[in-house]
Amino acid sequence: MPVTAAEELATTSRANYVPVSLAPLPISAELAAEIATQKKMTEEIRALKSSLVETETRMREQYELLVRHSSEALKVRQQLEAERERVRLASAVPAPGSAEAAKSVKSTDAKW
Repeated sequence: MPVTAAEELATTSRANYVPVSLAPLPISAELAAEIATQKKMTEEIRALKSSLVETETRMREQYELLVRHSSEALKVRQQLEAERERVRLASAVPAPGSAEAAKSVKSTDAKW
């Protein structure tokens, strides 16, 4: 039967009922819930610590690899620079007895 405006509904005060959110648990259930929450949080903290240790280990390994590659790159760069300098000096000074050395000697001879 539909409710119409002419019919009155029976109402009661909210104060007569304890809200579910405020209804206390029995002591044993409250302690069990607290212990379960603490255990869950402890497990999460342990998992986070383990994850942090693994991440730190990977970071250290990557850093060591970076340092090693940097030192190898520096050595190769120094070798390249030394080789460039050697080639530059070798091409700038002709070898004695070569045709270029003879030309350079002839061009510097004083003509009397």
